[in-house]
This record gives sequence, structure tokens and C-alpha cells, in this order.
Amino acid sequence: MSADPKPTPSDKTQNAQPKNAQPWSHKYPVDIDWNADVPQSTMVQKFEESVKKHGKRTCLNFMGKTMTYAEVGEAVDRFAKSLQDQGVGKGSKIGLCLPNTPFYVIAYYGAMKAGATVVNFNPLYAEKELEHQINDSQCDIMVTVNVKQVQPKVEKMLGTTHLKKIISCDLADALPSVKGFAFRTLNTVKGWFGKSDTVKVKQDKTHLSFAKMISRAGKPKPVEVTPDDIAVLQYTGGTTGVPKGAALSHGNLSANLHQANLWFTGGKPTQGQEKMLAVLPFFHVFSMTVQMNMSLHIGAELVMLPKFDLKETLKTIDKEKPTMFAGVPTLYKAIIDSKDVKKYDLSSLKVCMSGGAALNENVMNGFKKLTGLELVEGYGLSETAPLAIANPVFGEKKINSIGMPVPQTEVKITNLQFPDQSQPIKMEGEICLRGPQVMKGYWNRPEETEKVMDKDGFFRTGDVGYVDEDGYIFI
Repeated sequence: MSADPKPTPSDKTQNAQPKNAQPWSHKYPVDIDWNADVPQSTMVQKFEESVKKHGKRTCLNFMGKTMTYAEVGEAVDRFAKSLQDQGVGKGSKIGLCLPNTPFYVIAYYGAMKAGATVVNFNPLYAEKELEHQINDSQCDIMVTVNVKQVQPKVEKMLGTTHLKKIISCDLADALPSVKGFAFRTLNTVKGWFGKSDTVKVKQDKTHLSFAKMISRAGKPKPVEVTPDDIAVLQYTGGTTGVPKGAALSHGNLSANLHQANLWFTGGKPTQGQEKMLAVLPFFHVFSMTVQMNMSLHIGAELVMLPKFDLKETLKTIDKEKPTMFAGVPTLYKAIIDSKDVKKYDLSSLKVCMSGGAALNENVMNGFKKLTGLELVEGYGLSETAPLAIANPVFGEKKINSIGMPVPQTEVKITNLQFPDQSQPIKMEGEICLRGPQVMKGYWNRPEETEKVMDKDGFFRTGDVGYVDEDGYIFI
């Protein structure tokens, strides 16, 4: 974050009045207006704006190998053109079964620029989970990585599911030249003994090389993408346990991008360049929006680790000096409990966000004692892109509260027995949300969509909670 002095909590209460004098009006962060404009555009437009504005800045940093915004922009163009050469366009579904790497970022924005919809896949999925999601989403092409834990599972989907082609990324290509050479050499030697971490990828019409796709110069044909078009299918188990694809439009994602930026940075340009460390996987909606998309939106440097490893995370914070970080409560607890944490300098961190699960008081207090920082807990779901409610970065944070609604997000608590009736202050009920980030619906499941969307356009979360007299929401 910038070097500007931090406001104190007392400086950050009373603010702009939300419509209809909502209960959180007098406690809303002073630097944020609940009525702030939250424009809906396309993720393609947002990406192009960042490339144009921040071209020479470092955009991606993976294990020490960096790419500028201009370089990422060029790679996205080339990947999009190569996809179009394969017949990809509006209506196509491109699956991403990848860890946090530059491949993910390039494929994500490249697919959208080609006019396609991104489908997020967890690389740790079992074969049955992959099969269901591929068929349900009608995924045409899968982008994956040539490691033993992932590629063979995806290979089995060819010819047995809707999947038509695989784009394979060579993990060594993402590493700095020396590390990449060492990685390839080590795996070649290990392969002689059947112990290689990577797999040999087939060379035929159903297998495409990511490296070759981005090596071909050229720009994609312009595609008319609108805010109402589906950008991402984000799968969620929901209350039934049956995975359903939340259809998130470009408008949903771009709106949530603005909401996250307003909440976590005040929506104002910062002095210097922010640096975000991303260890949570981008295939999870929280990391996709709050880490990847927001980083590129504000012109930050996105430092990526392929998975959470405590020692590697602490070493990276110490070396790379990130200013922003996001994690889940168990991740923060691991940092607090580390016997070696004092060996590392964590002082560069300015904003640390927590999501994915309830944040307990012990973790919150322990992290503050360790770093001097208050964790900022957010709440949301795949269906809300995901950010809907969060505690203030500066200002009062009530123990066990998930915070207040982000700009242009409405919250109502409905009676559990009579859903058409709203509950008064401090009375429990179902938390319902309405805002520009709420999904279009579940992919190809109109009946399931009808169950969770009420007649006024509120999304029924299934979570039980209440709002207190200050507008703080508790689950």
C-alpha cells in the first residue's frame, strides 16, 4: 500500500448515507460511499485498460520470472488468436485446470478475448468430478499442465466426455531460464528411472502446445463481448451437494472488481505500485477476483506461488515485499504458529484479507500481535462473484461479524418459515443478497435458479444470520 499515514478507527466511522438510511449508515467507512458508482463493463475491456495504462510495469512474477503488462497483453492476444484459429468463439467453453502460474492468467483473459467462457477446474479433482463438470459445462477445450498429478486425468476425458482438445503447458516454461533448464534436466534423469514429475504429451490434432500457441504473432479478430455475456462458470456444491455452475457475467465480475477495489484500497490510486502475493488458487472464486483480477485492475505486481507451502510463503514475503495478501483462517493460523516466523520480515504487508471460512478471535488477535495488522474478513459465495460483505480495512471490526455490505450491495434477513417476511434488527433469518455482482443463474438449471432467487431479485444464500443495530452482519 502507499506510504500515506493510516487513519485511526475513530477517523473512519460516519460516512456517506446509503439509500433508505440503512442500519450501517453511521458506521460505514468514511472513505467509501455505499452509493458509489459500480460500473459494469467487460473483463476484456478492464484488462485492455490495464495493459494500456501500465504497460511497462511488472505484471506477473512466478518464482522470480517476470512479465510486464505489455508482455502479458501480447501473450493474451496471441493465445486468443490461436484459440480462434481452432474455431473458438462466442459460446465456446474453455476449461482451466491449472495451478497459479502465468499460464492461468494468460489463458483466462485470452479465452475471454476470443469470446469464450472460462470454466474453472480444480487440478485435484478426481476423474469422476472432472467428467461431470466437463459434460455439464459442455467444455470444449481444457488448458492444463504437464505434471503427473494432473495431465493423465485430463487425458482420460478425451473421447469419453464432451472434451475435444487439450492445451498442455510445460511447467518449465514458467520458470526462470536457469531454473527451467534445471527442472527439465532433473525430470529427464528421473524419467530414466520412471520417477519423473512430468509426463510426455502426445503430438496430434487433439493436443496443442501452449508455448507454440503464444509464439505465433498476431491479434485476434474483434469479438463483440457485452457485460451480459457469461464470462466464467464457477462450480459450487451448494446445499444439495450436486455441483452447479454459477454463471457469472462480465458485468458481475467487473462490478465485483470495482467493489473490491473500493473496499480494500478506497478506489484511489496509490503511491507506487502495489504487490499482491497469491497463494490461494485462482480456480477458487475468492482468489480469482480479489487477488488476480483486482491486482491487474489496479496495476499491481502479482506474485504467484503454485500452492501454499508455509516456508516458501514466508520466504517469499521476506524477499518480494508484497503489500497485499489474502488467505484462509487455517493459512493465517499456520503463519502464527510457525516456530520460524520471527526469522522473516513481514513488515511490507499493509492489507491482509481473509475469506473462505469463519475467522475466529484467536487467529485475528494472534496475527495482529505478530504483524500489527488487523485481518480484513470478507464474505461471499461463488454466486456473488464472490465479495458481498466485508469488515472495514480501517474502522471498527466486531468480533465474529463478517462486516457490512460492499457498495451497491443490499442485504435483507428473511424469516426462515415465511421467506417473504423480513426480520427486524438482531433477529436471525436467512441472509439474502442483491447487487450487480449476483450471478445470472445456475448454468442450464432454471429450476435450481428459481429456488435461490426471490421475486425481488435477492439471492438466498442458505446462511443464517442477523444484522445488529450498527449494520454489522453476523452468521
